[in-house]
Amino acid sequence: LALQIELGAAADVFASADQHWMADVRTHGLIADTPRVFVHNRLVAITPRGSPVRDLADLARPGVKVILAAAAVPVGRYARLAIANLARLPAYGAGFGARVLANVVSNEENVKAVVAKVQLGEADAGVVYVSDVTPSVAPAVREIAIPDRANVIADYPVAVVRRAPNPGAAAAFVRLLLSPAGQRVLAAHGFIPVAAH
Repeated sequence: LALQIELGAAADVFASADQHWMADVRTHGLIADTPRVFVHNRLVAITPRGSPVRDLADLARPGVKVILAAAAVPVGRYARLAIANLARLPAYGAGFGARVLANVVSNEENVKAVVAKVQLGEADAGVVYVSDVTPSVAPAVREIAIPDRANVIADYPVAVVRRAPNPGAAAAFVRLLLSPAGQRVLAAHGFIPVAAH
C-alpha cells in the first residue's frame, strides 16, 4: 500500500500495520497530518486441523513446514522477532530461532496468504495476527498462543493522505476509528483497542 501511494495511487487514508511503512510514506511528504496509532494487534501461531504441530517447540522440529509472511511485510517482521524472543527463553533455547527459520517453506506477500495456505494444509503452521483468525477461518485452524514475554504488539498508525480526493471524509473516518464506537468495532474483530494497551 505504501508503494502504491508513493507511485501516485489515489487514497484518502493510509493505515499501516507498523510504524515503518507510515514513516516511509511520511518521509515522501505524502501524509497530511500527524499519524496516530488507532489500534494494536498481537501474533498467534496457527496450524491446520490434524497438523503434527501441537506447541511452539514443534515449530523447530526437523521436517515441520512453516509459512511466514516475507520479512518486508509487517507481520513477517513481527513473526521473526517473536521467534527470536522465544529463542531467548530457556524453554526453547538459543538454536530455536535458526531451526524454525530453516523450516520456513514459503515467505508470503501478505498475512492473508499465510492464513489461506495454512487453512489448505500446505504447511504445518504459520504465524499471523490474532485478528486474522476470523469466524470463517477458526473452524479450519487451531491456535497456539505465543507467550506475552515473547509476543510482539503491533501498533497500527493511521493518517489522512496529502492530496486526498475526499479530505473531509478521510478526517471523519480517522476520527471514527479513534472514537469509542470505532474502538469497540475493532475490539470485536480481535484487535486491541488503543485504550487497552
